[in-house]
Amino acid sequence: MHRIGLNIAVVMAALLLAAMAILAAVGFAALALYLYLAPLTGAAMAALATALASLVFVLLVAGLAALLVRRPRKAAGDFSGLADALGIGESLGAEGRAFLSTHLSKASLVLFGLGLVMGVSPRLRKLITDLLLR
Repeated sequence: MHRIGLNIAVVMAALLLAAMAILAAVGFAALALYLYLAPLTGAAMAALATALASLVFVLLVAGLAALLVRRPRKAAGDFSGLADALGIGESLGAEGRAFLSTHLSKASLVLFGLGLVMGVSPRLRKLITDLLLR
């Protein structure tokens, strides 16, 4: 387990160094572009052209990252689990309606009591939440 953590740390350090080197290279490329354009177009136009080139580069990198990270979309009309979910929802709704129609007053009192207890005591709230989520 210690070896995995060490490997992750080494990879992260290498990626950080590579990112810093890439940033330095892009910075030097922008400086070279500015120095090339300054005598031809003037300092202001050279700075503007360098800034626009940098923005285009950033947009290209962001677009590439978005393409690489994007999750694949499901095919349109892929509703394979919808019928199962609909059936489960219908059966739970019918059972709940039947239970509440026969035990409405008892269920109301129990739910009121649970709401009161959960609002008053954090310890009981945690206990009830743990019991319900098991």
